Amino acid sequence: MTIFRFDLETKNFYTAVARSGGSNKKKWYPLLAQIFLKDISFGVCECPFDPEKTSFRRKTFTPYTPKDYGIAIKGTQLDEEEYNSLMDDDKDKINPMIHRLFFRHGERFWQSYPNLIKSYKDKGLWEIAKSNPRKKGTYSLESMRKFPTWLDNRTNTDYYFQPSPIKAMRLTSQAHWQVFNEGATVRTWHDLHDTVSLDWRTTVNRRLTQALAA
Repeated sequence: MTIFRFDLETKNFYTAVARSGGSNKKKWYPLLAQIFLKDISFGVCECPFDPEKTSFRRKTFTPYTPKDYGIAIKGTQLDEEEYNSLMDDDKDKINPMIHRLFFRHGERFWQSYPNLIKSYKDKGLWEIAKSNPRKKGTYSLESMRKFPTWLDNRTNTDYYFQPSPIKAMRLTSQAHWQVFNEGATVRTWHDLHDTVSLDWRTTVNRRLTQALAA
């Protein structure tokens, strides 16, 4: 698995690369290429120079403190084709031409193929068959996101929190897109966290208070 880092200060992404001079150790280097990942997990970077000082044991909804140097990200790297196919769950279930005709001509086309309509309904594919074919695949499922934060009104400071796992991620040097586990775009990180813990806001507020008091 490849490890990446989101720097809390610069808001940029870095990747772990081998040091020069034949050293077996690695260093953080600015991410230059677009990266595709699956099987994502998040952790914390404890050193701005040494990727080996990275921990993935921190619990979800735990705040990052000023002693932390970034959000660590690890996952299985994919090429772009593999990433796209990961999101095409409905691929080959509906003939693309039929899909376009259903969407373009609507009820006029549906009435001509009652057996086909029944077949799609029986398989639970009817809503997909009549949907806009351009809203399928990777770009209908992934969303550009910021990592979850909590504003402390006493200090007017944004604290980052350990994110919840996601299905897949696309990274560039200054941005990231996420595909959520439920296979659909959600409005915010808060919505995703609610699927994990309905009282996560209370948990975060409590942990933030504890972190500030430490």
